[in-house]
Amino acid sequence: PTGRAASWHTVMLSALIGGLMSASAAGFSLPAGLAADIVGFRVTALAGTLLMAIGLFSSSFIGRLQGLCVTQGLVCGTGIAFILVPAYSVAPLWFDRHRALATGVAVAGGGLGVVVLTPMLGALLRTYGMAASLKVHALLVLVLGMAASFGLRRRIEAPWRSAARVRWRTRLTDARVWALMAMALFAAASRFAQLLCLPAFARANGLDYDESINVLYALGASLVAGAIAGGLCADRTGYVAGLGLSELLMGAFTLVLWTPAVSVAPMYIYAVLFGLCLGCLAAVLPAATAQMFGAPRLASTIGLVVSVAVPAILASVPAAARFLDLADHHRSTAWLTAISGALSLVAGMLGLSLPLLERRHRRNMVQREAATAFSS
Repeated sequence: PTGRAASWHTVMLSALIGGLMSASAAGFSLPAGLAADIVGFRVTALAGTLLMAIGLFSSSFIGRLQGLCVTQGLVCGTGIAFILVPAYSVAPLWFDRHRALATGVAVAGGGLGVVVLTPMLGALLRTYGMAASLKVHALLVLVLGMAASFGLRRRIEAPWRSAARVRWRTRLTDARVWALMAMALFAAASRFAQLLCLPAFARANGLDYDESINVLYALGASLVAGAIAGGLCADRTGYVAGLGLSELLMGAFTLVLWTPAVSVAPMYIYAVLFGLCLGCLAAVLPAATAQMFGAPRLASTIGLVVSVAVPAILASVPAAARFLDLADHHRSTAWLTAISGALSLVAGMLGLSLPLLERRHRRNMVQREAATAFSS
């Protein structure tokens, strides 16, 4: 391709790498959850660490975007799934009271990674180039990931085969599971603009590359605060309702602040508010899942919920690429951000149905137990 077609081709391939990484991380979440429940959280996280390090290291020797789709997109994405699912599921297994706060503290590490590691890797990229930066990144993942993996284990080592078939059949016919999966599907579809396109919008409004990345730093720092503060609030007010409220607020902020924005200033406000809500959502999800479905097989349940996001992530790649192309040519992207916000609102409404479904489930359980007691 030449001219504008070549630019669009490059944009699509660049977006495809990130999309494949996210889709692989989501798609392999269920196998990662099953592995965590069967062989243990520690072994699963170690396997993910090795996969991610191999993917990053091999990427340093590849100069073509198509090859990076395999190494960074597929291999790294699979490694991310095998790291994040056990790490994300372990906190609720150890804390009976402050589950959301414990998860929020763990999730805060991801936000700190954005704030601390991104500038360091950016400096390496500018000074030594892509290949050296990827090798250093692979080394950091290997050392830090292996050290952290040894701290991951279940509170109670329960046998996998005990009533596993009945439990899965029960969960797959549970309306709460389907509502949670539908929420995950629409939330993942909305993230194409909310997360992937923030720097591109900032650059289209006059900031250089380094200045546009500051928007992501603001989001990462607020995610840390949102995870901890949201965890504290959820431990006092309840977990399940926090899912829908967080997603509704993210959709509202996208529609009210970003869609009409014509300058960078509102984007910093949006990044802070969005990061706070995203941190709260990340802190509440494992605690809410454990509250609704119980601690046994928690990693598998979370993996099942996350895995349904794959079609939404793959479908959002062309939308993200379209956004980047429009921003690069200084054309309006408001209609795309409006779609992103609307998808978040739909996800939020599905999340708000969960407390109603939870109450109905508990009422049915009480009636079933009463009927059993009466018949016996």
